[in-house]
Amino acid sequence: MAGLDIYCAVCCGPFKLPHNFPGPPIAGADSDSLQWLYSLCVLGRNLDLGGVAYLSGPGTAGLYNNVRVTPGSDPNAPRPSRRSEWLELSAYYDWDSMGSGEEYVAPFPVHCACWEVMKRALRARWRRKLNGVADGPVYLEKVRTAMQRLLKGGACRLAGMDYFEFGGGSRRDPLWEDDGRDDFEAILPWFLDPLTRIGVVFPQKVPSPSNRVHTTQAEINSTGRSPFFDLPSELLYQTLDELTSQDFMALMTACPALHQKLDDRYWKRRISADMPYLWELEERMQSLTVGESDAIDWLELWQRLLEEAYPASEGFSRAGMKDIHLGRTSIASRRRIWECVGQLLERCE
Repeated sequence: MAGLDIYCAVCCGPFKLPHNFPGPPIAGADSDSLQWLYSLCVLGRNLDLGGVAYLSGPGTAGLYNNVRVTPGSDPNAPRPSRRSEWLELSAYYDWDSMGSGEEYVAPFPVHCACWEVMKRALRARWRRKLNGVADGPVYLEKVRTAMQRLLKGGACRLAGMDYFEFGGGSRRDPLWEDDGRDDFEAILPWFLDPLTRIGVVFPQKVPSPSNRVHTTQAEINSTGRSPFFDLPSELLYQTLDELTSQDFMALMTACPALHQKLDDRYWKRRISADMPYLWELEERMQSLTVGESDAIDWLELWQRLLEEAYPASEGFSRAGMKDIHLGRTSIASRRRIWECVGQLLERCE
């Protein structure tokens, strides 16, 4: 893509497909799963109203750093001229003002889908403060100010952000630069629509033979006793809660018998804590009856979901997982965007 193309301030994704991508369908993805890349809104300040923050309506990116958006329903958004329904703006920086002695920070472009994820994260993080309004002027200004701090001289992205699989910092990511790349399968998960409803199939527990109910203490001892088994359950849970999902998976690999100390309540709590971006799953979990919940293999579900969330990480690959298609859902895309949003919100507090 051209050096002056702009990227989403939240996720660093493009507002159109990179030039080195084949047209849809890509590696089995349909056109609808990629359309979210084209729709954007901008978060800016209306200087005519004293610099109050506003969120525009939807629009699209043009050449270089230009964007074209509708004013939307925000009363603080600038109004277009009578001859047009569009606002024509320069994103990140207003190049016409350069050299004038004033550094005018222009609006920040964001995928409309990313902003929807942002609103959910805002409600989850500031539920008591928001009173249900995640795009009021006070909170828009908090987010806009955080973006301005993270701009750090960048002209097409927030240079101070870590965009994870899309690279980050100030370096150009090879995702956009390699004209000859052919690993579209590996890239695809990060381009799927994060708002696509995620359907989760609950794995059922496999009944144990009547003479084989538990792993025996002798078997645990024969494989080397872990010091974790000497901890009281509550202290063990508290210790494990301090681990990231990646570190916890590594511990499970090193000490496979650990799951004998963890019950269904722990795994359900772990799923909610590790995957707050799976709001559909949380809703379904709340609606389960006791009998339905008891029949679910919550450990297996946690492992499957992590593999979907981190499809490019070898640390989450397990043998025998042939019943799911890694990277075919939008879990990875949503997880990455949620973590990017988390960086912004940390700087808002």
